Amino acid sequence: MTPFSHVFSCAVRWGDMDAYGHVNHAQFLRYLESARIALFEDLCGAMVALPTLVVAEVRCRYLAELRYPATVTVHSALQKVRGGSLEVVGEIREGERLCAKAQVQLVCFDPVRRRPTRLPPDFLAAIQDYVAD
Repeated sequence: MTPFSHVFSCAVRWGDMDAYGHVNHAQFLRYLESARIALFEDLCGAMVALPTLVVAEVRCRYLAELRYPATVTVHSALQKVRGGSLEVVGEIREGERLCAKAQVQLVCFDPVRRRPTRLPPDFLAAIQDYVAD
């Protein structure tokens, strides 16, 4: 199991549910996105400008439904940091109950040249101690 280096909590909102009375599968991706942004803000702070990271691939395995009201906790870790990409793995939990496991592949993107680029050295230095093996 991956040692998770970051924990993010958020409330399940009424509007997160769908016609089936549970949290819609797409909302799980929003929880992961919010946790990922918080992870990078917490790791890099104001010291490092965050590079433009775009999602190249998402895999999410849904294991249990979520319903309103609830609080979810997203446990995240950085893995597989390469020249121009990295992977964020995460688990979404309600209390001790594991509801989803995910892997998100991010690619560093140059918004001016509109193409992938390498991760900046200052960003790599800021995250290096938090990358799980």
